[in-house]
Amino acid sequence: MENDTNEILVQAFSGGEESPDVLYKVNIYTSRWTRVAKMPLSYMDIVTNNKGEPILAFGMDTYGNYKEFQFGNGEWKDISDKLNFVKGLKSHG
Repeated sequence: MENDTNEILVQAFSGGEESPDVLYKVNIYTSRWTRVAKMPLSYMDIVTNNKGEPILAFGMDTYGNYKEFQFGNGEWKDISDKLNFVKGLKSHG
């Protein structure tokens, strides 16, 4: 994270759809964990801004459907039908 040498981001995997993963900031000197956001689904990849704030999560749901979520105002919004971040990356790579 920009200008923060004390904290790192850690995604804690829950291992189940009923209990989605959680994103934390962890202070590397005090070992203090601060919850940043609960992920919309388990096993999702996450994109953050330079402050460590989540902005996008993407991955597969339990049925194998590709899903994308945007984070704002403390909650995730399903944008799967509006944007396809990964397909956009593949077309440029």
